[in-house]
Order: sequence, then C-alpha cells, then structure tokens
Amino acid sequence: MCRRLARNEPKERTSFERHQCNTPQQLFCDVDQLTIHILPEHVLLDTFDFYLEPKGIEAWHTLVHVCQKWRNVVLGSPLRLCLQLACNSTTPVRELLGVWPPLPINLMDWKLPISGMDNIVAALEQNSRLHTISLAGPRPQWEFFSAAIQVPFPILTRLNLSSYSRDQTMLVLPDSFLGGSAPCLRHLDLNGISFPPSKLHLCAPDLVDLCLQSISHYISPEAMITGLSALTRLERLLLGFLSPPSFPIRGNLHPPPTRTVLPSLFQFIYDGTSEYLEDLVARFDAPVLDYMRINFFYRLTFDTQQLDLFISRSPMFRPFNEVRLEFSGYKIEIKFPHAIHLRLGIRCNELNTQLSSLVQLCRPPCLRHLISKVECLYILPTGILLSVWHTYNEDGRWLEVLPLFIAVKNLYISAKFASPIMHAMCVLDGEELTEMLPALQNLFLEKPEPWEHHYVRKATEDFVAAKRLSGHNIAVSQWCRE
Repeated sequence: MCRRLARNEPKERTSFERHQCNTPQQLFCDVDQLTIHILPEHVLLDTFDFYLEPKGIEAWHTLVHVCQKWRNVVLGSPLRLCLQLACNSTTPVRELLGVWPPLPINLMDWKLPISGMDNIVAALEQNSRLHTISLAGPRPQWEFFSAAIQVPFPILTRLNLSSYSRDQTMLVLPDSFLGGSAPCLRHLDLNGISFPPSKLHLCAPDLVDLCLQSISHYISPEAMITGLSALTRLERLLLGFLSPPSFPIRGNLHPPPTRTVLPSLFQFIYDGTSEYLEDLVARFDAPVLDYMRINFFYRLTFDTQQLDLFISRSPMFRPFNEVRLEFSGYKIEIKFPHAIHLRLGIRCNELNTQLSSLVQLCRPPCLRHLISKVECLYILPTGILLSVWHTYNEDGRWLEVLPLFIAVKNLYISAKFASPIMHAMCVLDGEELTEMLPALQNLFLEKPEPWEHHYVRKATEDFVAAKRLSGHNIAVSQWCRE
C-alpha cells in the first residue's frame, strides 16, 4: 500500500464508487462482457429504468448503441421503459420514422418557424402515434397544419397549444378539432385559443386538467358550466382572461335554483373580473376543493357576495391561523398558506388602491369570519415594488386594514412597511388605540433601512408605551425573514 501511494498510483475504486456513473458505458466499465451477457433481463431493465428516469426523452438512444443485447432489451420493452420519439421543427421526421420502431411520438416546439413547418405537419400526420403535443407560435403559422389536427388522436394524453398575435385576437378551433375523439387526453392547455367548452366531453370525456388562458372573448358562464358538468374526472381548472374589456359585464345576477356539482375538482385558478366569477361560482359546487387562487382586475368597487357564499359552501375551507399580505408593484394578494390553500389577489399598482381594495375584498361575512380568527399576520413585499411607495400617503389606509384582524397575537412587519404602519398606529389614542389589534402580544419588526431606523424605533416605542398605559403589554422583537 505504501509503495503504491509513494508512486502516486491511483487508488482502486470500490464497487460502490464504480456504479456512481452518468453514462451506461461508465456504469459497466469494470464488468467484463461475459457478465453483461449473463445478467438477467429484469436486472437490466431495472438498471435502465433507474438511468432513464432523470435523463429525458431521448436518453434511451445511448443505451441501444452499447451492444446488441442492450438494444434488444430496450426495444423489446417500450412500455416498461416508456420509450418515445422526440420531434420538433428541426427533426427530419419522415427519415426518423423509417429508422426507429413505431414508438409513441412527443411533439414539442415553442417557436414554429416557417422553415420547419413541414416537419411539424409530418409528425401530426402520425396521429395514431402522438402521445404528447406542445406547440406555441404566432397566429399565421397555425394555418399550416389546421387540417392535420382535425383527425382522431387515439393515444394522445397531453395537448398544449399556444397562439399569439399582435392584436390579441384568439384562434378559434373548429368543432372537428381532434376529429371529435381523443379518448386518452388528460391534460388540455389552450393559450390564446378558443374551443367550445360544450364540446370537451365529446372528444375528451376523461379530462382531468383544463387550462384556458389568455381568453379574449366572452364565454358565457352557463356554457362553461354545462361543458364542465360532463367532465366528472376534472381535477384542475384554470381560467385566465386577458383584460377587463374583453367581455361584457353582467348585472342583475339571478343564481339558478340548482347548482352543478364538480365532484373531482380540487384546484381552481381564476384571473379576470369579479363580475364574471360571481356569475360562475353561483352555478357550481366543488365538495373536495382544497386549493383556490383568485386574481381580480381592479375595480372601484367589488361585489364578491357569490364568491363568499361559494367559500362558505366548500367544506374544506375553515378558519385559518395564519395569513400573509403580500404587496408587489402590480397586485396585492392575501394568502392563507396552511392546511387549505386560498389566495385572493387584486391587480393594481398603487399601494393606496391595493389597501382600499383589500378592505372591500374582506368585507363579506364568510371572508370576514376567516380573517377574524387569524392569530399570525405577515405583512411583506414580494417581487418588484414601486418607488412611489416611499411616501406616506397610504398611512391612513393601514388603519382600515389592521382592525380586520382582531385575533392577531403575532404581527410580523417587513422593513418596507415598518415605517408607515408604525407611523399610523403611534398617533392613535383613547378608544381607537384600545380597539387596534386588541389581542396583539408579539410585534416582530424586520430591521429597517438605516435612514429609517431611528424613526421606526421611536414610533414603535410610542405605540407600545401607549398600549401599556391602557393595560396591554406588547413584546417587540427583531424579525429575520431568512
């Protein structure tokens, strides 16, 4: 041993070290050819499966070029190893199909250049073999293969189509889309593309994931619910509208006498106006819903009565112990992060507007009841904030927001908001001071900016001292978000 070390000879690797490899050649680099050939097929398959899982769709190509036995094992178990052919606009599809066995095809391209449209069409012509389709590109390119997607796709499981144009007009798919038959389709994501929801259950009856994004035209809530009601296995629904003027505002809502039940829906995400959502949620129930994220476009006033009733009808939603108020340069979001996930946001870029909208949003009985039980409140920025927020014009708005949280015991305030919030609270006296955060026990402040440190400390001391005179003691600590 000493002689070998003296000559700087490499230390012999252990069996474990020999197997910590990234390529199949390295994996068996110290095993002789006889051992490779006597390994049982199931051992090879387990090894190949372990190797392929993190490598991606085309990793099996390397395995079949090691030796004839490996090639036979791999190509003899396409289902076991989930073998697929990856195609895009640069793939010579017609040549590729003549080389490899008839494996399922994964078609993916996010640019759709005109020079490669022939390859895309060639792949779409193999409709009986297409397993996944993910395509995105400008509106004119879609005309190249509009006819190719009007045939049945018997093994298609995931379809992601995205069309964009300068005038934000939507691409409207014909009723003959997918030939009216894609029985294995589970995930459908249409971005800037319209397809009648009432037709979904005819071509994809077992859909579990539906995302309709960048909607620029009005889809009536009645038609939407009628289409969704037949999708009994639907688990996730996302609806996203482009902008408030893209569809008419409905008024004088009269909820139907009976509501549709979506029995499997557990995730609901919505971006749009409160008016449309009100009309929609008045028409259905989701008994197993446990995740809901809502983002509203800004309005001067919000009517969320039906949303409030919808939340109260959902048995999974109960009072929360913790709430996070997150502010960014484009929206305010109130998050209930634990147990059941609920997020409600409003898109606007001025802090004054965000605070007043938040008060309106939390006014209905059920939402007010949810936040009235909160014991831990976090107030913090997220993303990019606007420089105009360095002014104190919004101080008075905090005195409308904070009284909503009557049960808060622990209040966490980030450095960005410590100065305006403490400035607002330290000037309170008498009954107003008593009613402000009556259950507060611990105040956690993130270290403020150097130029605000003295001011925040003085305002905090004044507030705590005033509370103490009223018989209410509060402990102050530094909060390190990390």
